[in-house]
Amino acid sequence: MTASVPVTLPEWREFLRSYSDDYVRVATDEELAWLDEAQRERRWLGYGPATEDAVRAAEERLGTRLPPSYRNFLLASNGWRSIDLLIGELLTVEQIGWLPEADPALWETWAEDADDSGDDDLTGLLQRCVLLSAHADGDYWLLDGNTAGPDGEWTAYLWMASSGTEPQPYPSFGALVAHARERFETFRGEHGRPLHPEHAGDLLSEGRRQALAGEVGAALASLRAAHAKGSALAPYLAGLLTAFTEPGLSVTAYISNNVLYDRVLAAVDEVHLRAELIPLFLNLWRDDASQAPGYLARRFERYLPPAEMSPGLDPALSPGARARAEFDILASRAARYVPPVLPETPAFQRALDEARGLIAAGDDDAAWEVIRQALPLWEPGSPYRIASVILRVDPALRQIITPDRSRAIVTTPRRDGTVPP
Repeated sequence: MTASVPVTLPEWREFLRSYSDDYVRVATDEELAWLDEAQRERRWLGYGPATEDAVRAAEERLGTRLPPSYRNFLLASNGWRSIDLLIGELLTVEQIGWLPEADPALWETWAEDADDSGDDDLTGLLQRCVLLSAHADGDYWLLDGNTAGPDGEWTAYLWMASSGTEPQPYPSFGALVAHARERFETFRGEHGRPLHPEHAGDLLSEGRRQALAGEVGAALASLRAAHAKGSALAPYLAGLLTAFTEPGLSVTAYISNNVLYDRVLAAVDEVHLRAELIPLFLNLWRDDASQAPGYLARRFERYLPPAEMSPGLDPALSPGARARAEFDILASRAARYVPPVLPETPAFQRALDEARGLIAAGDDDAAWEVIRQALPLWEPGSPYRIASVILRVDPALRQIITPDRSRAIVTTPRRDGTVPP
């Protein structure tokens, strides 16, 4: 966690003022419309401070003193709007309460589910938690009253109940808010509204340098940091790199959630999209992704060959059967997709040609040895390339690329022949 964790009243005032200013500065008209007029004019997402008497009254009602970071938050703002991407509203000091009393319907639902599943730990946890947030699509903020540490702080939880996951703990309410702010800044940057775009280009360049040096972990960290600062090219390169180091499901999720956006795809020319990302993505369902053939192909439908002549879909098909038939058509179109081939350095191209010949002769190990020795000779040749994707998409070559070999392709240092964007 890089953001400072507010605890004292002056720290909260500064933190919340800065957070509000950041939110308003990059907010869309729709997001601004959700705030009331006073909040827009004051550039303040909170409300007036709770009084000391109101906080003490709540503590008497709860039968305990509230932890310092949350108590001082209330004295800075009695509630808050848009505190987190997952939470719409923080309750006022008059509204908070132990979960069973604050939201009986929620408590009864989860207590019954926990009883049915035998999850007594979750029931015990929820029973001793103070509910801090209003209902927001099944996500909640909680404070655990049985976890007071030497500093008086309680464990705070982000509970994404709608997803069925366990409550995620944070050392304190202040730590939870600081993490929410980091998540907000990252989300805005990744979607083209960076709060702090400075150094995005430097991080992108460093990530590319690290990748070509074979430092995959460091490269991915730099590229994802550049993405959070607004770089559109960084997630594209990170997606290509991840395809060599992660299993199919993880790559599919990363590319779907970070790369397949108009602003990211627009940062790359169509030739490189057609030659590397599209065939790589179309192949993922064959590399242990769980979706049906054709499901992934829909993402790039406009690039695929047209459908072969057919009598059309039977209008009597059920919605499920129609979807399966449409996916089958997309899978057929994807199978006929032929990507363009990007130029390679002469030495690396000779190695590819020799490897193909050895594969055709049935000597896969010898083919890999030829490729392995040639890997240091590979050069990107453009800012849109970061690894030899041809080894993962060529019909002959991809057959001999095991997971270990895939990782070796990107952990072997390569030449830096890239052209700055």
